Amino acid sequence: MRKQVSVEETFADDVVDHALLLHHLQRLHARLVERLATRSHSIRIRGASLKVRFADFQTQSVDKAGAGVPDLDAYWDMLSEVIERRPLVALRLIGLGVRLAVDEGRQLPLPLDKQT
Repeated sequence: MRKQVSVEETFADDVVDHALLLHHLQRLHARLVERLATRSHSIRIRGASLKVRFADFQTQSVDKAGAGVPDLDAYWDMLSEVIERRPLVALRLIGLGVRLAVDEGRQLPLPLDKQT
């Protein structure tokens, strides 16, 4: 059972420009929404995740709880939170995802024949 649906992009050149980061974020968000649209009938979303890899290969992520597909502003807020921690370090990769609610299997009662 899938626990997450995500998309990511590794940049050809490290990126520090916020306008360019927003452009990449918009494209990734559109890809994520498209992937989710093909599965929308059978999934429940329980949160969003954002992963960033910096030019020095350190990776940081942010997770937020919530139902439904997060909008672009939610992911921008998450990205801004990460950038504030290391404002002068260029980014090499951005990944967006949603965590899915996984139904726990439950034991079904078995019909037992009564023997006398």
